[in-house]
Amino acid sequence: FPSHDTREQIEYINLARAKSAIKLEKVGLKSRGGSIRKMMAVKIGLKSNASHDQVIEAIQNKMNEMLAK
Repeated sequence: FPSHDTREQIEYINLARAKSAIKLEKVGLKSRGGSIRKMMAVKIGLKSNASHDQVIEAIQNKMNEMLAK
């Protein structure tokens, strides 16, 4: 868990939450406010039509980078 500052901790938790939500979306659970996969794909620099697995992998990579700091 990143211990450098609260902002990084909040970002890490938001990434973990988004990753879990995308996994649920992948198996058919719908969310309010549109596709979380699409919003996160754009936020992390992927195309908006990236697959669930691609977005989950990119989020996990970003989380791993944060832990490595």
